[in-house]
Amino acid sequence: MSDAVLIVDASVSMRYMISMILKGDGYQAIEAENGEQALEQLTDGVNAVITDHNMPVMNGAELTRSTRAGNVR
Repeated sequence: MSDAVLIVDASVSMRYMISMILKGDGYQAIEAENGEQALEQLTDGVNAVITDHNMPVMNGAELTRSTRAGNVR
């Protein structure tokens, strides 16, 4: 199994572009459109997170603070 990277961005086209680049390099790409969705998909199998800052529901800074506080579902 390849390393998993969680891509968090409200833009579908940006997530797609980053996913294609990562998949081409052998990574598994997991996508979320906001920080809240990202927390639901963040598991032990995710090795890295690429996040946008400006997103609805929960922005990138809030996602980072929540993750560091251990608020992973």
